[in-house]
Amino acid sequence: MLRLLAGCLLFAGFAWGAGPACEVTDSGSLVAPRFDKGYIFGWNDPALNQNTLYGPNGEKLYQVVINPPNSRRTLVMSAAVDTDGMLAVSYQEFPFKGTEYGAIALFDTTGMAIRYINTGAYFATHICFAPDHSIWTMGEKLLHRSENYLAFRNFSRGGQQLGAFVPRSSLPAWEGAGLDQELGPVIGRSSLIHAAKDRIGTLLSPSPFKKEWIELDYSGNIRGKWDFVDTLDKSWQPIAFLSDGTLYANVWKRHQFTGIAVLDTASGKWKPVRTGQRGNLAGADGDELAYGLGGYRYLWARP
Repeated sequence: MLRLLAGCLLFAGFAWGAGPACEVTDSGSLVAPRFDKGYIFGWNDPALNQNTLYGPNGEKLYQVVINPPNSRRTLVMSAAVDTDGMLAVSYQEFPFKGTEYGAIALFDTTGMAIRYINTGAYFATHICFAPDHSIWTMGEKLLHRSENYLAFRNFSRGGQQLGAFVPRSSLPAWEGAGLDQELGPVIGRSSLIHAAKDRIGTLLSPSPFKKEWIELDYSGNIRGKWDFVDTLDKSWQPIAFLSDGTLYANVWKRHQFTGIAVLDTASGKWKPVRTGQRGNLAGADGDELAYGLGGYRYLWARP
């Protein structure tokens, strides 16, 4: 049984200004934790549809249950939390009759599902909340991959689609088949769309060794694109996007963690940084980086 210790633990040896470290203990494993507004959303192994939300004080809030009517099963793809604790979960729904379709479920702070948003043939594979509390998604029409659909969508919490942006044809594809080589949170161990104060950032992987970081403003216009290529001797795992728009990545050499780097958007290069913390990055939350300390322990600290 997965649990998060309600009393956050302080560990010695961290730089001044580091936030509390919280420990996650589990007899199994915690897959792809999502850090958002002080909350942690976890995919519990072995079934990715067994999900748990933990609160800012470290206590387990509720087990996330997606059980829409007339559905035989669902596949959770991504999740995000708003400032008031509302949880949005995007998923693929398999009805008893007809073709599968995409949807977004909204939960209140008690874990009650209060709204289901049907996104039709569009599957919101990655999701986040913007500062104005609207929902932004990056996704695909998995059953209509030859169609030049708009890949980014913006929804209100009431379920209205507010806009659709960026033609599919203008984005890189995985071997020409789709935007992602896999669905859901497992890629990069985190949701691949993130909101900053003035922009949305998202990561695409058009080939096994090539990645592209893309930023949009809140009008849906592309602000910039940055390509980088991994090698066996050095690879980058962009995983932490702060509220000021700074992107951090874990750096690996032959599958060994070697440090942390920040993207210099002016030059398009990764620059190594020393953060004063041990452990590799597990994500970001607002203006804090989240570090994985091993054994399901995480520490939040400003860079």
